[in-house]
Amino acid sequence: MHKQYWGDITAIGSLPDIGTQEGLQLVLQSLPRIPHWPQFPKRPQEYLTHQFLQVLIEHDIMEVSPNGSPLINTERPQFIEGLTAFYETYLEATGGNSAALEKFAIPQWAGEGFAALIKELKKNSYVKPVYVKGQLVGPLTAGLQIMDNNMIPVFYDDQLRDVVLKALTMNIRWQVKQLASTGLPVMIFLDEGLLHAYGHRDFLGISAKMITNAFSELITAIKDNGAEAGVHFCSRADWELLFPARPDILAFDAYSYFSGMLAAADKVDVFLAEGGTIAWGLIPSYEACFNETAAGLCQRWQDYIKRLEEKGVDGERLRTQYLITPSCGTGFYTPEIARRVYRLLRETGELIDKTRFAF
Repeated sequence: MHKQYWGDITAIGSLPDIGTQEGLQLVLQSLPRIPHWPQFPKRPQEYLTHQFLQVLIEHDIMEVSPNGSPLINTERPQFIEGLTAFYETYLEATGGNSAALEKFAIPQWAGEGFAALIKELKKNSYVKPVYVKGQLVGPLTAGLQIMDNNMIPVFYDDQLRDVVLKALTMNIRWQVKQLASTGLPVMIFLDEGLLHAYGHRDFLGISAKMITNAFSELITAIKDNGAEAGVHFCSRADWELLFPARPDILAFDAYSYFSGMLAAADKVDVFLAEGGTIAWGLIPSYEACFNETAAGLCQRWQDYIKRLEEKGVDGERLRTQYLITPSCGTGFYTPEIARRVYRLLRETGELIDKTRFAF
C-alpha cells in the first residue's frame, strides 16, 4: 500500500509566539509537502480548553479560571441543563447539522494559525503539498488536566470522560472538514503528553483498557471522517497501549526514548506489515538542537534501523514507511530554537531520503 506521505517530513504543531504570519511562513517554507497549522500555546487563548473544548464552556459544563485548572463542577445548578443541551448539540452534529458542528469548532480567536493555513492553501500559491496536517489534544492529557468539583481528574469519571471524548470527536470532524476543503488529503495527530502516567503510583486507578478505549474512540472518529490518524507521544510511554487502538501513524520521541520502540519490536513489525507508519522524532525540539547536525541525526536513525532489524523488524518497511519529525513541539522554547529545529528537520529529512537504502 503506497501512501503519499511515506518518506517525508512534518512537525508536531506548536511554535513560540513569533506572530501568526511569521509562524505560518516558517511552516510552509520548512514543510512544503506536509504543512501543519501553527499553534501558539504561550497565548492564553490557545490553551487546550479554548482551542478544542470551548463548546463545554459555552454549554456551562466547564469553567476556566486564569490561575486554576479547568473545572467541571457537577454541583453547579446549571450543570444538568448544560449537559442535556450539549448532548442535543452533539446528536445534531452527528446527524449532519452543519450549524451544530460549528459549535465544536476551534474559535478563530483561539486558533489564528488554523484559519491562516487554510486561507493560504486555498490561494493556490507556490506551496503544493501532498497532505495537510491537523492536531488536537490527546484524551489522557485532556482528561487528566480537567478536574471535577472534588479536584479529581475527569478521566476517572465515566460520564465526564465521555463528555470530553465526544467534544473531541466532533472537533475532529470539524477539523477534517475544514482541512479537506483545501482539496488535500488530511492527517490528524492526537498530541498525548501524559501517556507516561499509566502505571505511575499517582494514577493507579487508570487501566490500560480505559486508555486504549479513549484513543480508539478518537482514532475511529479520525478514520471515519476520511483522514489518517496519528498519535504523538513524548517521554517514556508504553507502546502496547496504542496498538489495539489501530492508529495509522505512531509519532514518538526517537531522540531520547528509542528504547521504548525497541521493547515493542515484535508489535512494531506487525504494525508496519499492516501498513502503519512510524514518525521518528529525531530532531530534539529544545537546546540540544544546536549540538546536532543532519549527518549525525541521519547516522542515529541508521543505527536505530539496524538494531530493530536485529530484533526481527522488516528493514525495507522501516526504510519506507516513515516520517521524520521533531521530538516534540517547540511552543515553549525560543524563536531561535524553533527556527533551528525546522531547518535541521528539513536537512535531516533530505539526507535520510538520499541514504535510506545505502546501509
